[in-house]
Formats: sequence, structure tokens, C-alpha cells
Amino acid sequence: QDLVYAFYTDDKTSYPLAFRQYEKADDEDQDDEETKYDLAQEIVTELEEEVGVPADTYLFDSWFAHDSDL
Repeated sequence: QDLVYAFYTDDKTSYPLAFRQYEKADDEDQDDEETKYDLAQEIVTELEEEVGVPADTYLFDSWFAHDSDL
């Protein structure tokens, strides 16, 4: 199990914004399971469109960099 999360920080404060729990699917259930990429995109969309977080930049772990969809 892993957590995919968003954390806000500026010059004065830092706090968590959202998180999703990721659990790797078995081989047979893999088509129905959300990936870490799906969860990250869901968080970013939620924060931008529904919450209105004023983010100019998103930082991701380097693991996410190998997928061009983000």
C-alpha cells in the first residue's frame, strides 16, 4: 500500500491538501484498478477545479516522470 498525496507549501506555511490510498491490484484485477497516475491526476484536477488551490507548480517524485500523461 502507498499514499499518493498533495502537500501545499509557501513562504509562511505548509499543510497536506489531499491524499488517496493506492493498493496494487492482483494480476487478474489489474484492468479495473486505478493506477498511481490516475490517483495523482484525480488529486490535481480536484485541487484545481473544485477547491481552487492557487498552484503555479506541482512537484512529483521522480517515479512519475517516466509517464508522459502527467
